[in-house]
Order: sequence, then structure tokens, then C-alpha cells
Amino acid sequence: MLLSWDDLDSKTLTEPPFFIWPYIPERSIVLLWGKTSSGKSPLSWSWARAIGSGEEWFGLPTRKGKVLYIEMDTPEVVAVPRIQKLESAPNVWFLFTQPLSLPHPPPEEQLKELREAAALEPDVVFINTLRKVHDLDDKDSRAPKVVYSWFQSFFPLSSLIFIHHPKKVPSNPDHGGPDDETFSGSMAWSNDAQVGLRLEPHGKDLRLWLHKRQASPKVRPLPLRLAEGVYLSSPLYDEMAQVETILERMASAPASLRDAEIAKALACSPATAKRRRLLIEAALFPGRWLEIDET
Repeated sequence: MLLSWDDLDSKTLTEPPFFIWPYIPERSIVLLWGKTSSGKSPLSWSWARAIGSGEEWFGLPTRKGKVLYIEMDTPEVVAVPRIQKLESAPNVWFLFTQPLSLPHPPPEEQLKELREAAALEPDVVFINTLRKVHDLDDKDSRAPKVVYSWFQSFFPLSSLIFIHHPKKVPSNPDHGGPDDETFSGSMAWSNDAQVGLRLEPHGKDLRLWLHKRQASPKVRPLPLRLAEGVYLSSPLYDEMAQVETILERMASAPASLRDAEIAKALACSPATAKRRRLLIEAALFPGRWLEIDET
């Protein structure tokens, strides 16, 4: 559609919709990377459950939709027992299939499987993993366009979430801070996506970093905790839920008393309690406290 500048000025645009704010915008390409066994699969399963059921994801707004999970990396006999430990969710389908060899076309039987999956008209498609879908040089900046375009042709109305692996650990110990895009291959894998996410170990827990964003504000890394290899929780969300409860119960009390009660409940300092309270009070909608950087 050809539009003049005046046409653009007259348009009324709404904030881009998300399936999970601020990580999965509608009709987007999302690149999620992290080390082997860092929790990428449990993270993606928890997202699939939240979207399929329409439930909030650790207090973050979620939009209900149909989910397709394409598994090419982990054999069904290995993945299914882990998935069975989780509570099932509606509107989620799994396709266990052999790796692809893009740009070469898949065998006819596999192509039939993918067409049947596309007929579901999923809103969100997870692809596990990126390295299992192509035979291209992942350092070639042209490779992302080939891979992303192929999946967009199959799922033109879907958000596509590609699960990826990091590059080899560099010899320089000072390299690889939280702001580094340390995935394997060309930077174009991130540049051609709308969202880039990194899941990294942080002590005994994990941190989910939003590196690349086109439709959301800057957010702090989300702390996550993985138990038994499948169950995810968020210590920060648990704290904020406690704070919200206290603020509702003590709405008419002076701020100093509310801070004291928060500090007692969280076993933290009064300064930390005040920061948590201010984050909640500054939030524009549930989960928006995530976008406010702590100082």
C-alpha cells in the first residue's frame, strides 16, 4: 500500500499486540538462545502453556492463541516424559519430526506433516532448534532470510520462535557480558528478527534478557528458577505478588509502614522494600513493573 506522509499522520495506531508481553509480539520472529541444558525447552514449554490457556505468565499479560511446537532436536522418547510432568494446556500441539535441510525441500512425507500442522492455523510456532532446520553456513548473513522466509511461507500469520544455541566460549574471560549477543552465527539472525532473547545462568538461577526489541520498552532481566529440569518459577514475580498483596491490604497506611511490612515479608532492607513498592505503584498495567530499571 502506497502512503503519503500525510496519510501516515492521519493514521490511528494502537500498541502492537503481544502473545506474552514483552517477549512475543504478534506475527513476529523471535530468536531465543542459550547454552545447552540452560532451560530453553522448559521456558518454551511454559510459554506454550500460557498462550494455549491464556493465563498470565509470571504476572505478564498473555493473549490466548493456538500453539504449534515443532521438535526436531530432542527425540520424542526423551522429550515426552519431561513434558508429561507439566500440567497440560488446551490449544497446544506438538510435531516431532526429522531435521530439515533448507534450502533443500523436505521429503514428501515430511512436507505432508508440515502442511497438516499449518492447517491448524497456529498463532505461535516454536521451532526447536534453529540448527536442525538448515544446511547453510550460519555465519552467512544471507542464511537467516532463507530460513525465516521459508517458515513464514508455511505460517504467514504466526509468530515464529526459533530456539538457538550460543557460539563457542571465547578464550578471553572478559568476553561475554550480559549485553553481548552471543548466539552462534551471523548477527543477521538477530537483525532479521523482531525480538532477541538470551537465557543465561545466574548463580543457581537463570536470567532472561531482552536484547533486541522493536515493539516494547526496555525491560530488566527476568530472574527464573528451574526445578527438576522442567518446573519454572520467578523469584522476582513471587516478591512482586507479595508486595501487591501488602499494598492492597495497607492501602490507607503511611508509606513508611507499608515499606516496613514489605521489608519484613521479603526479609530485605527498607531501601529494597521501598524500591519494590515504587515499582508496583508506577506500573501502568499488570507486569509493567518489569520495564522500569532499578538504580
